[in-house]
Amino acid sequence: MTGLTEDKLQEFANGVADLCDQLGVEDHEEKLTAIGNTFIGAALSLGKPNFSVNVDGLATASVESVLEAVEEE
Repeated sequence: MTGLTEDKLQEFANGVADLCDQLGVEDHEEKLTAIGNTFIGAALSLGKPNFSVNVDGLATASVESVLEAVEEE
């Protein structure tokens, strides 16, 4: 990941937390649902129907779409 520093990732995470506050999303499961839906939607809209993010020694999150990829002509 060129260009994505720890500082930029932290700034992004802080922005997500701020947005949850602005929208009044307080329940942890609702926050995770919103983040998960956004992750899935972003992966699909960027043409990555099967995508994983790994944080070494911590966790992995994956998108495995049941939809077939549609290639643009």
